[in-house]
Amino acid sequence: MKRLLAVLVLFVMLSVPYAAGAFAVRDSEKSEQSEIVQEPEILVSRQGVEVKNPGNDEIEVRVFAITGVLAAQCTVAAGESVVIELSAGYYIVRAAAVAKRVVVR
Repeated sequence: MKRLLAVLVLFVMLSVPYAAGAFAVRDSEKSEQSEIVQEPEILVSRQGVEVKNPGNDEIEVRVFAITGVLAAQCTVAAGESVVIELSAGYYIVRAAAVAKRVVVR
């Protein structure tokens, strides 16, 4: 019994440093986490779809009909927004790495 208890205590003592090291964050990972990525915002309006670009780079916006046909395409400059006029229907809007399904009524 004492031997089993000693083995368990030894196991716990040896595993604690490894568990703490597993959750440690490296300096390179900290710098990557500190960068805030501002994603484009896709909003539905009465005229169609409004895309806001809060980032520092221009983005390409593509609007696809639900059938997969390209309905509209444009570029939005950094810090700008654009309204893409669309007729009523279902669309998939892709702006940079963001994609959203929208319904225009």
